[in-house]
Amino acid sequence: MIPRMARALTVFLTLGVLAGCTEQPASQNLRADTATAKMASTADLNDKRIGVVLGSAYDRYAQNTYPGATILQFDSGTDLRQAVLSRKVDAGLGDALPLMEVLRTSDELALLGEPVLSLPLGVGFRKGNTELREDFNRFLSQIKENGVHAEMVQRWLIRHETQMPAVAAPNPTENLVVGVAAGGLPFAAVKDGVLVGFDIELVTRFAATRGQGVTFSQMPFGGLIAANASGKVDLIAASIFITEERRERIDFSDPYYDETGRAYALRSNVVDGASGAAGPAAKPLLSSLEDLADKRIGVQLGTVDDIYATKT
Repeated sequence: MIPRMARALTVFLTLGVLAGCTEQPASQNLRADTATAKMASTADLNDKRIGVVLGSAYDRYAQNTYPGATILQFDSGTDLRQAVLSRKVDAGLGDALPLMEVLRTSDELALLGEPVLSLPLGVGFRKGNTELREDFNRFLSQIKENGVHAEMVQRWLIRHETQMPAVAAPNPTENLVVGVAAGGLPFAAVKDGVLVGFDIELVTRFAATRGQGVTFSQMPFGGLIAANASGKVDLIAASIFITEERRERIDFSDPYYDETGRAYALRSNVVDGASGAAGPAAKPLLSSLEDLADKRIGVQLGTVDDIYATKT
């Protein structure tokens, strides 16, 4: 039987099985409640189980804003969305643009209420690495002036494209090591084994202006700032909100985009009309593996499922 999750075009493969959910982190001993009172606004979250990505701005925000709630932390936005879908949390908090990408192909989730945060995004640099940060700020100013930044916004954030443009560094002699967390399009995701997205193009273009290539170091979002502060990576780019708390540990570039945060939950748990955006109409169930030929298939990077999906 095809699970209910198959209504979305995004399908997750486990070894030899078409499945509709992913394994939760071992550290999360969560119960799957079957009944949740419907929510009409974010004010209704104060007595709920709220999921956040560990180390994200939503982690501290949720603890400060909803003292009566139970805050549960996850390593990635994907793990968090799966917890919402499986009713292990009542609602999640996340960046608006990646959430809208998910809602474009899913009728099971809905936004709840108005934005909860609105902050600028920046690239992070190790304290003392002033030269690299200033180089990036000059680069950012140039692409805003020559229209490249506007083209990137149109390509990734407006038209929802998924193909990386060719960006070549002339005879790179070394690579810039960039810490990333592939939390999903439009900022960063793995497509056919390759990182794509706004953040990926941004740092690739920056490295090219310095005659460098890029080595991406993928890690959970919660580990990015520590990796940057300790010098394991040269910079971090993962749609990171610029906050005063984070400025105590790393330095930030000038803002390259302003992003908002949203709460979301199962559509069945949101009062009609309380969703911040109308979702798409329901889509037909997948009925066989052959139906995946023109779909977006999610796999765990480096697994046999990755190889199988790519070849099949």
